[in-house]
Amino acid sequence: MSIRFAPAVGSACYIPALLRGKSLTFWLRRQPANDNTAPPESAAFDPLLVEALRHFARDGLKAAHTAQAAANDSLKKGDRAGFEHWLGLTRYLDRGLARQSERESRNASL
Repeated sequence: MSIRFAPAVGSACYIPALLRGKSLTFWLRRQPANDNTAPPESAAFDPLLVEALRHFARDGLKAAHTAQAAANDSLKKGDRAGFEHWLGLTRYLDRGLARQSERESRNASL
């Protein structure tokens, strides 16, 4: 039984017979060499995301738990702004853990 490889149209492996030879190199040269287009508005710079990525780089997989612990420490000290900041970091790293911290903070304030 023979097996025939058939790549998806548009994939890097797919080269139609018409584009073989000189026309293929012409087609490849026409492709843009850079992607310097302006980013869309949704891709705006987010300093909290950068800080979350640095926190993850420093602490690894336990980064969400350390951010949650820092948020809880800030809440115990009465620093609401610090709590919101660390909760935002926790939200980037683990949404479920952030929801748990929010519930605990609401229960503590009642």
